[in-house]
Amino acid sequence: MLPSLIRTFTLVLFSLFSVVAQEPTTKENIQPKSRNARFVCSKFPEKLENPVKVQVGKDILPLLLSTVNTSEAVKIPADGVIRIVRELPNPKDPAKPEYLTLAQAVVPEDAQQSLIVLIPMAQPKGGLVFHSKVTDITNIKGGNTMYINLTNLKLGIELDKEAIAIGAGETKLHNPLGARVKASLPVTFRFFDPAKKKWELITQSTMAFYSTRREICFFTWNEQFNRIDFSGVTFPTEFWEAR
Repeated sequence: MLPSLIRTFTLVLFSLFSVVAQEPTTKENIQPKSRNARFVCSKFPEKLENPVKVQVGKDILPLLLSTVNTSEAVKIPADGVIRIVRELPNPKDPAKPEYLTLAQAVVPEDAQQSLIVLIPMAQPKGGLVFHSKVTDITNIKGGNTMYINLTNLKLGIELDKEAIAIGAGETKLHNPLGARVKASLPVTFRFFDPAKKKWELITQSTMAFYSTRREICFFTWNEQFNRIDFSGVTFPTEFWEAR
């Protein structure tokens, strides 16, 4: 069957003061915040310990995962590689545990703020139990909704009187509010079935949108039930600082 597929860049201007005069603003005065990544799960596999352990460079940190909220921010290391790991006993040296990789993601160098979607594998491969998909979320602003299609199928979104098409593997950013600060709108999600050559319903509901929130909707292929799953998370208006 079809396989599963799934940075606010802020400049901080600071000035160094002396008793004589203020140093003028230069390019060297402008420092970017650290690059951050957050996780979200489409579904929890069985027997997954949560909080999990995340490996960033040589550091091993606890991290609470959720299916409805993004995780705490984690600083992206220089090589961009972030792993979810499980601690294993080391019979040769109990003081130095070994770690089994459950998921691995590589964040692109130009992504300042990223979302890593974890999708359980129907059949784990080796130690891996998750597929992972990295999406750059730097440009999401208050009131925006980002739609992330992590499947091989075309998606259609009917949002009030608007129609949005999202190709396989595509990501689209949309502002449903315009000049409004909030709105409740009818939403319908569909996918195009290539075998039946027609659009099929995923789900429909009424969604509330606010200018103080960022919404992320992602679609994944459920290998166990051969269907598209939909999940949505609300992202804070201000990004969290990474540890």
